[in-house]
Amino acid sequence: MTVALRQQLVEANDAAALVAADLAAAQEALGRGQTILAGLEREMSAYSDLDGEVARHRAASIRAGASATSALPDNLAQRLAARAALAAEIDSYRVAVGELADDCKREEERVVLANAARSAIAVSIMSEEGGVLARELMVIEKRAVDIRLQLDALGRTWAPNADGTMAPVSLAADTLLAIRSNPGRDVPPIDRERAAQIWDGYRVRLMADPFAPLDPARTSNSSGNDGGFHANE
Repeated sequence: MTVALRQQLVEANDAAALVAADLAAAQEALGRGQTILAGLEREMSAYSDLDGEVARHRAASIRAGASATSALPDNLAQRLAARAALAAEIDSYRVAVGELADDCKREEERVVLANAARSAIAVSIMSEEGGVLARELMVIEKRAVDIRLQLDALGRTWAPNADGTMAPVSLAADTLLAIRSNPGRDVPPIDRERAAQIWDGYRVRLMADPFAPLDPARTSNSSGNDGGFHANE
C-alpha cells in the first residue's frame, strides 16, 4: 500500500508543479498589465493642467467681449480628445488588470489545494510507517517479555556446588541489573517535541521526494541509526 501511496504522491507533485507553473504565468501576466497601466497613468499626468488651460482660454474670450460659446483652439481641442481617449484606455486596462488579479487569486487557491493534497498523501504514508513501527514494537516487546521471563527463571535456578550443597546460579552483574530493572522506570523520557519535529521533517522530505525513507541514515551508512527518536540522556 505504501508503494501505491508513494506513486500517488509522485503524481500529486507533478500536478502541483503544473499548477505552480500556471500561477507563475498568471503572476507574470498581472505584472505586465500593471506595468502597462502604470505607464498610461504616467501619460495622463501630462494633462494635469489641461482643465486650467481651457478655463483660462474661456476667461480670456469673455474678457475680449465674447457673448456666446466660442470654439476651442485646435491644440486644446486635440488635447481634450486625446485625454478622453487615454482615460477610456486606462479604464479598460484597469478592468483587465482586475481580471488578471482574479486569475492570480484563483491560481493561488489551486496551489493551496494542490499542496494540501500532497500533504494529505504524505501524512497517509507517515501513518502507514507508524503502523510498521507499531507492529515492530509489538514484536520487540513480546521478545523483551520472553527474555525477562527467561532471566527471571535463571535467577531462580539452583545448582549443586562441588561440596554437594545447592546454591543459586551465579549471575553476571549486567544480568542481575536486567532482571531487577523496571521497563517503565528505567527508560528515560522521550523528547516528545523533538520526536514530533522529526516526523514533520519526514513529511517535508516526502513532499520533495516521495520515495524518501523515514530514516535517511539507514540508506547512507550502517551505523544502526534508529531514526532519531532518542530518549533524553
